[in-house]
Amino acid sequence: MLEFLRGVKTSDDLANQLANGVTFGWEGLRKFARCGSDAIHKNNPDLFAEIEAEKNRIESISLKDVASPPRQLGGDATLAELRAEVRRLNRAVKSKDQELNEAHLTNLTLLERVEQLERELAQERRSPRPI
Repeated sequence: MLEFLRGVKTSDDLANQLANGVTFGWEGLRKFARCGSDAIHKNNPDLFAEIEAEKNRIESISLKDVASPPRQLGGDATLAELRAEVRRLNRAVKSKDQELNEAHLTNLTLLERVEQLERELAQERRSPRPI
């Protein structure tokens, strides 16, 4: 997700990224998942703060575009159209946030299941076998 956020420089970049579909790599999540559904946030406050800062930067980019004079925004664009575009982009970011949270919860559930199976396997290896 952080790579996605860093890749956004303008509201057009954000719209293009969202239009192309965004996927997030989850490899390496296991080392972060230790204490519940928000483990990344609790165990890695710096990462959480960096992601929040990138989200705020993206929001400020879209708001800066709205505050710019229409001649810099493409001529005939009206303020109402631009505000509607900002709302659409904000909804898109919120939707991606929700997808990320759902994926995070799904991955944590899978990690918990893997951990449970590993414990069961270790217990099975330690238990005496009937003859």
